[in-house]
Amino acid sequence: MYSILFLIGAQRSCTTLLAKMLAPHPAILLTIEGKLLYYLITWVARDPFINPGAHLRLDEIAHSITRRPVTGISELEQHRMRRALLTRFRPSRFRTMDRREIIRTIWCGVYEEIKGNRVVIGDKYNEYLLQLPEIIGLFPEARFIFLHRNPVDAAESMMRSFKDRPWAVETPEDGLRKWAQWNGEWLRWRSTVPPAHRLEIAATCLFSKPEETMRSIGDFLRVEFAPKYLSEVAGWIQPDRAGRGQGLVVDWISVQEQAPYFWTVSNALGYRHERVKMPTASLSAS
Repeated sequence: MYSILFLIGAQRSCTTLLAKMLAPHPAILLTIEGKLLYYLITWVARDPFINPGAHLRLDEIAHSITRRPVTGISELEQHRMRRALLTRFRPSRFRTMDRREIIRTIWCGVYEEIKGNRVVIGDKYNEYLLQLPEIIGLFPEARFIFLHRNPVDAAESMMRSFKDRPWAVETPEDGLRKWAQWNGEWLRWRSTVPPAHRLEIAATCLFSKPEETMRSIGDFLRVEFAPKYLSEVAGWIQPDRAGRGQGLVVDWISVQEQAPYFWTVSNALGYRHERVKMPTASLSAS
């Protein structure tokens, strides 16, 4: 038996860093940017065909997940994921299955192909925040680690790290609006996840007390973290990179006008910005 884990958080919330700290553990199989479930939901759950099992585009999905290397696993495991998608799932297998059964069968089958003796399997992918109701419906037993970061630091990181991408945010206000929209999705759906199956972590805790934070994750996953492992992965933390948004000039009036829900999300996650009066706004506005 194994537990299913999804590591989620808005862009530039240190999810990749945390995933890299978890992936080497011998009891955990955690792909980083695996994206398989994202594509299965997009191309199977939303397929208009009456019998989606007869129209599986697993060759396209196999190409998509290997367009950029999946990290957190070995090259051999990447190859085995692709081979499983291309050879294990014939249309006749899915004639009597509904969409949820098809997706669960494929996703679990692929990860079981490479899990070995590991007792936790899962994936880190930011965009899972945008598919939460579907993922929760598919895997009601899954565990979620949600990582969040100070919105100004996250916005600064978006602008700096993605400046050459066509979809990059152009202003701090755009970054804060995107931060609020993505994190708001977690706040909208988290009550549908049993408390024992969700763990919320502030990135500041990961930077300021990495070993303690990792121990809490071990307790959550019911996996033992040896002192040597904790010491090693804690050494990967670079505290000077925790917050770089101090010098970011934000037009808070513009944020208030364009994204009033920002205050609701920010306050709910424990971030207080007192530069302007905070209006009351419903999450439904996002």
